[in-house]
Amino acid sequence: MKTLFIIYLFLLISINGAKEKVNRIDAELITDAKSIQPGKDFYVALKLAAPPDWHTYWRNPGDSGLPTSIKWDLPDGFKHGEIEWPAPHLFIVEGIANYGYEKEELLLVKITPPEILKPNENVVLKAEANWLACRVECVPESKSLSLKLPVKFETPETDKNISEAFNAARKKMPLKNIPISFKASLNENSVIITGESNLLNMKDLNNIRFFPNQSGYYNNSSKQILFKNKNYFTLQVFFDDFKIGIPENVNGVIYNENGWNKDQRKSIEINVNLSE
Repeated sequence: MKTLFIIYLFLLISINGAKEKVNRIDAELITDAKSIQPGKDFYVALKLAAPPDWHTYWRNPGDSGLPTSIKWDLPDGFKHGEIEWPAPHLFIVEGIANYGYEKEELLLVKITPPEILKPNENVVLKAEANWLACRVECVPESKSLSLKLPVKFETPETDKNISEAFNAARKKMPLKNIPISFKASLNENSVIITGESNLLNMKDLNNIRFFPNQSGYYNNSSKQILFKNKNYFTLQVFFDDFKIGIPENVNGVIYNENGWNKDQRKSIEINVNLSE
């Protein structure tokens, strides 16, 4: 049934892509910097705004879908980083589980200018953004985007509203350094992820879910089983019946509805070897 639905989904993608040219998702490039300095990193975001019931996709889209991508066309000497992905949401449509974003989301990318730039000139950052917009039907969409910024030697002024939006987006990013020791072990048709720390408050662990970076291994729609003890917890994540194999490591994001720290950051990055 799942295979038939995926075939149907991509037929809808082709049909809708051929008929419709108007994007469902609004897209633009934004930055909180009002100017840039030679050699000083700054951040640009691809802002995606979806209408009600529509969504776009995370780097691992789940059972079907495509991750959002950005093809950059930057001036000579400029470099760009990778998309910094916020933790996704789980969408289940007709039994198909997808990972992605609804409403408005910012995908941050670090930009590094060259050390030598002429003051008072304008630089133009260009990008071609591609994403898949889905409700029940899916439509591939794209947009050519640009952002013009002046070069100045003094510290850039910032746009307060965009800075606040960037800070909110960063709080959705998975934590990388947190005092929890993780390990993962194989258990028949599942993986057991164990997190241990004396600082854990088990009452704060609620609606825990693992979002894998790797596709093709896990049952994305299956319930994940949480067990809590004094200073550790385990999360059982089930494999898909048609998995492509056994992964060498467990790599992804663990989401906690109540947050992992005082700042209420809700996701943790995990990358550990999978033991027998």
